[in-house]
Amino acid sequence: MLLAGVAAFAVACDDAQSPFPLADEIAQAFCAYEFACCSPTEISLLTSDRYTTQDQCVGFAMLSARQQLGTVEGAISLKRITVDPTRAAACVAAYRDRNCNTTPPAPQGLGGLPQTPQGMGALPDVAAVLALCPDLLVGHVPNGSACNVSQECLRGSRCVAGSAPAVNGGFAGTFGGVNIGGTSGSSIAPSPGVCMRFQRQGEPCNDSSDCDPTAHLACHLPDYVCGAPPQEGEPCSSTIDPATGVIAGSDCDPTQHLFCDAFPSGVCRHYALASQPCSMFGGGLQCDPDPALALSCNSFTGVCNTPGNEGDACGALAIAPCRADLGCRPMQSDGIGQCGAPPALGERCYDRCATPAICGGGTCLMPGPTAVGKPCTRSTDCSSLQCTSFAVNSEVCSPPAVQPLCAGAGITPGYPPGSSGFGGTFGTGTGGFGGSFSTGTGGRGPPPTGTGGTGGFGGGIPLGCQVSDIAPGDPLIADFNTDGGGMVQIPIGGTFVYPAPGPMTEFTGGAMHVTATTTGMMMPQYWGVGIYFNGNPVGTDCIDATAHTGVQFDVSGSVSGTGCTVQYSTNDSEHTDNSLDPKGDGPAGSYAPQGMFTVAATPTTIMMPFNGPSAPSGGSPATPVDKAKLTGVQWQFTTAEGLDQSCVVDITIDNVRFF
Repeated sequence: MLLAGVAAFAVACDDAQSPFPLADEIAQAFCAYEFACCSPTEISLLTSDRYTTQDQCVGFAMLSARQQLGTVEGAISLKRITVDPTRAAACVAAYRDRNCNTTPPAPQGLGGLPQTPQGMGALPDVAAVLALCPDLLVGHVPNGSACNVSQECLRGSRCVAGSAPAVNGGFAGTFGGVNIGGTSGSSIAPSPGVCMRFQRQGEPCNDSSDCDPTAHLACHLPDYVCGAPPQEGEPCSSTIDPATGVIAGSDCDPTQHLFCDAFPSGVCRHYALASQPCSMFGGGLQCDPDPALALSCNSFTGVCNTPGNEGDACGALAIAPCRADLGCRPMQSDGIGQCGAPPALGERCYDRCATPAICGGGTCLMPGPTAVGKPCTRSTDCSSLQCTSFAVNSEVCSPPAVQPLCAGAGITPGYPPGSSGFGGTFGTGTGGFGGSFSTGTGGRGPPPTGTGGTGGFGGGIPLGCQVSDIAPGDPLIADFNTDGGGMVQIPIGGTFVYPAPGPMTEFTGGAMHVTATTTGMMMPQYWGVGIYFNGNPVGTDCIDATAHTGVQFDVSGSVSGTGCTVQYSTNDSEHTDNSLDPKGDGPAGSYAPQGMFTVAATPTTIMMPFNGPSAPSGGSPATPVDKAKLTGVQWQFTTAEGLDQSCVVDITIDNVRFF
């Protein structure tokens, strides 16, 4: 049944006029826009697989829109609000026909979780839609009378609740000229109060939410009177979202492209334009956010970049990302290429591919049929192209660590080479992602890398393994054979890769096939795969290998490129960061001694002693491996610093065992 509240009449309140199903129309427009702009992978990310088709989307969106408009429904039924259906139709059409996202992705190496493009999500924000059409809802409640939402009040008025000082209709406080909190003036959440007119030019105010927004007034400090918004160089205040800590707006004159440089100057400044200096982390100029300009602040050069157009260079930190609807097509071994049509399935890529392919390991790959959270044996099984271990002897498809772009349904963002994994460090692109909760950790290389993966803490268990056990299947560590159901059997623990998404791994023919492609950056890159050890099912015990001399494995394939090397490590408790794995008792930044080796086309047995002249060396701390407290083994591929460096890995590892 359609909402009576959104089945509104014209301003003249003609009861004979047909209702306009606003909630239903908003839901249809939201889903049409989202599926026109976002690829299936991005839809999956934004919705947590709540729906996969536009028709399925409508049901969820309609339910949400009707719920959000519940208070408005009551107000319309009481003739406290009227809606012009002609304006409603135009508003919904404008919402549906907006341009897709034109904002370039964040520069590589910044790490962190994916961010949601503005206006995208699993459900529509009805308040944001109404903000696009300020004349759509017309209130009829006079000042001094009770109200539930500001839309009920006469033009030039708002619904004021008996609460703390507000910023744009929400709870707020101020500190150093910065407003903490506040919600949009288009909020439709009920907040009972009375209608009160906005303050006019020259009238007293406590903050800018008191002043009439239709007249573009702001509260001037230190006089505390409403007037024209602050201009360049004048004192200003910013609104900060208390949930995210992100600056959500300011009282500077938006028509002059000004923002409030709250820290440290506290005055309005012009946004930076193309080729002008900028800062991504506050305390400096921000790039102009006008979508038509599509500027981004380059973390390497510190200036605002315009996106690369077709034929422009791409594929390195110092080069601007391609326009949102284009992809970087690598032309050289170091990954440098040209902006053009997104690479297709099977072609080389830098960060994006033509839908439905996803860029993983430098190649456009077809996502697998297995959903996130379901069992897998290889990364290509998964819709996310990530098969990782999150439980003992069990691998599942993990969520993709990509940032949605929603620049058009025909282009899908992927995993840029050397991107930072969870737990990585800003600017390095070398954070690890591996291990499993309460089981182990991912790997790392020498500084300046990010740390390893996300080994959990196992609730209440002292740091460092208190017990070591003989390995299940000793001396075998892994021969990568599968059970009857196709699952790889590794009784000693499981496998990991780093950084996210790391090298691609497949377990075929009783062996682990590893492929990876890195392109040069201004710092070394460390990619790797490994096997974590669990002496007991809950992952708190180390492995005792005192009866053995070292670890051996068979390897074949090829490792090519410029400045590309391969290292092996046997990980132990002392060389495992105790903040990442309960079995570790090493300090932050710990990593195991490393031994270099070469890879031949034919299978070769490599033997790595725990200690002695031919054993892996270095590490932090610079001490020998304690073979009584082992936590895992790993193979790492290092790309030297420099944009002209590269690494292409295609190897097979098998028969890993103690000797």
